[in-house]
Amino acid sequence: MMTNPLLAAFIKRNMLDTSYLANATKWYTTLISAIRAHQYSAKDHAITNIETSHHNQAPVLVGINGCQGSGKSTLADYLATYLTSEYKMNVAVLSLDDFYYSHQQRKKLSVHEHHLLQTRGVPGTHNLSLAHDILDKLQSATNLSSPVALPRFDKTTDNPYPESAWPVIHGIVDVIILEGWCLGVQPQTDEALLEPVNNLEATKDKHGIWRRYVNDQIKYHYADLYKRLDMLVMLKAPSFDTVFQWRLEQELKLKQQALTLSPPLQSVMSESEVKLFTAYFQRLTAHGLITLPNLCNWVFELDAKRNMVHSYTPQSIELNRYPAIFTDLDGTLLDHDDYSFTPALSTLAELKNAAIPVIPNTSKTYAELLELRHKLNLNGPFIVENGAAIYIPVNYFSHQPIGTIQQDGYWVKSLVQSRAHWLSLLQTVSQQQSELFTGMSMMTFNDIINATGLDEASAVLASQRQYGEPLLWKGNAAQKQVFIQQLKKQGATILEGGRFLHVCGDCNKGKAMDWLMQQFKFFNLQQTPYSIALGDGNNDIAMLEAAQYAAIILSPVHTPPKLKRKQGLIISKHTGPTGWAEVLSTLLPKLLSERLPTRVPALKLTGA
Repeated sequence: MMTNPLLAAFIKRNMLDTSYLANATKWYTTLISAIRAHQYSAKDHAITNIETSHHNQAPVLVGINGCQGSGKSTLADYLATYLTSEYKMNVAVLSLDDFYYSHQQRKKLSVHEHHLLQTRGVPGTHNLSLAHDILDKLQSATNLSSPVALPRFDKTTDNPYPESAWPVIHGIVDVIILEGWCLGVQPQTDEALLEPVNNLEATKDKHGIWRRYVNDQIKYHYADLYKRLDMLVMLKAPSFDTVFQWRLEQELKLKQQALTLSPPLQSVMSESEVKLFTAYFQRLTAHGLITLPNLCNWVFELDAKRNMVHSYTPQSIELNRYPAIFTDLDGTLLDHDDYSFTPALSTLAELKNAAIPVIPNTSKTYAELLELRHKLNLNGPFIVENGAAIYIPVNYFSHQPIGTIQQDGYWVKSLVQSRAHWLSLLQTVSQQQSELFTGMSMMTFNDIINATGLDEASAVLASQRQYGEPLLWKGNAAQKQVFIQQLKKQGATILEGGRFLHVCGDCNKGKAMDWLMQQFKFFNLQQTPYSIALGDGNNDIAMLEAAQYAAIILSPVHTPPKLKRKQGLIISKHTGPTGWAEVLSTLLPKLLSERLPTRVPALKLTGA
C-alpha cells in the first residue's frame, strides 16, 4: 500500500500503474542524487565576478528532452514530486510548450516569414523572451519576492491560458525543470538542409526557406536558452518511425475515449493527419536522436513499447572537451595606447603549447591580421571587421566548409555586403549630418595615425577595409543616436568600437563566433568545443553574450560594456593585455581541471 500521499497523487493524475514507481527508483535514483549534489555544489562550479556572487545559490535548471509520447512530462512531474516529498525542495516545472506564441502571433509570423510557421511546434514558434523572463524571476526569487506565475498553454484553443489561470510558485526555488521535444537540439549544417526529409518539406518548403528559418532560430536564439541549462536529460526513442506510432496510439486512445464524452471530442486526428502533424517535427527529431545523446548528461533509452532498457552518462563529455578562445584585440589583447601585447606573451605561449586555439575576433582588417597574427605567433582562424568575415587556413579542417570560398590560402566565409555598398549609403545622408563624421575612406594616412596612434605602416593596413566603413564621430551623443537610427532604417548595422563607429551589414562578432563554433563541432565529432570570449567594448557585447564563458577586460578610457548575462562572467582587475593574461591564467586551470562534470558542454559552452 502506498504511504506517500504526494506520490499517490502523482500516480493518480498521470493515470499510471504503481509499478511506475518501482521502475523510477531503478532508473532515476542516480539522476536524483546528481540533481541534489549539483544543487548544493553549484556555487563551487560557478565562475562569476564579485558583483554577481549572490547568484551562486541559484536553482539548478534541469532540461528534459524527449520526443512526442516519450514520457518527458511524466518524468518532469515525477522528479518534482519526489524532490518535494523526500527532500522538501521547492521545484518549478515548465514545458517549452507553455511558451508557444498565440494563434494570432503565429499567423503574423507565417505571413512575414513562411506559412508553415502557422503550426506551433518548431523553433521559432515559442516566445523566448517570456521564457527568459520567467527563468530570470525563478533564478532570483527570494522569500520576500512576489510569487512567480508559470505560463501554461491551452492546446484545445491553440492559445496561452490567461495569466490569471497560471499556477504560481512562492519563495526560493531549489530546482527548475524545463522539458521540451527539441530542448538542446543543435542546428544542422547548411549541407544537411539542402534535401527535404519528407513530403511536407518537398511540397510546402520547396526552397528550404522554412527549414533554414527554423535552423537559424536554433543557432541564434534557442542556443541562449539551452546555455542556461545546468543538466540535460534525454529520453531517447528507438527511431522517428516509433515516434509516429506512439503519436498514432495516443490518437486511437483518444478516439475510444471520445465515445464516452459529452459533448463528443472533436479534435481526434486520423492516421493521415497524424502523419502530417509529425512531419513538422521529423527533421529535428531524427537529427536529435543521432546527435544529442553525446551532448547530454543523462540518456535513458526506450524500446518501441516505451520500456526503459538502458541508461548512461556519456563519458566523452568529460574526456574530450576543449576551449576555443575568441578575443578582441584593441584594448583587450593589445594595449589601448601603444598596442603592446608583451604582458600576454607567456599566456599565449602556454595556450599554444596546450593546443588551445586563440582566435582574434576584431574590428581590424584582413591586411592587419596577416601581419599581427605573425607577431602573436597565431596560425589558426581569425574573424575580421566586427564579424564580417571568417578566415580559416586551408587544410585547418579535413575539408572545405560549406559556403566558403578559397582565397589566398584561406577558406573565407563572408557574412555581409562589401564596403562599397555602405559607402554608397553614406553618400545619401544630408550635408548637415555628413559634417558630423569623417569616414576612414576620406582620411589620409596621417589622419588615421592621429586618430588611432598607429604607425604609418599599420595605418596603411587599417585603411584596407573590405566590408564596412569606420567613422570618426565629431558630433554629440544625441546627434549620434539620430544618425544611427536613420542608418538602421536603411538596413545598416552600427557598431561602436573603442574609437570608431562602424557602419556595416547585419553582422557582429557573436554571429561570426557561432558560425565558426559550428565548424569546430562538425569537423571534430569526437570532441566537444566550448567558447571563451574576451573583450572590452560595446562591439564585443554580442560575442560576450554568446560565449559560454565571458570576460570583460577593463579599459582605461571607457566604461565596461553592459551585459544581460549573470553567470559565466568574470571582470578583470587590470586593463588591456595585463587583464587578458590575468583572466586566462586564472580561468583556464580551473576549467581544465574541474571539467564541470555535471554541466552540458556544447549547450552551456556555445554561447553562455
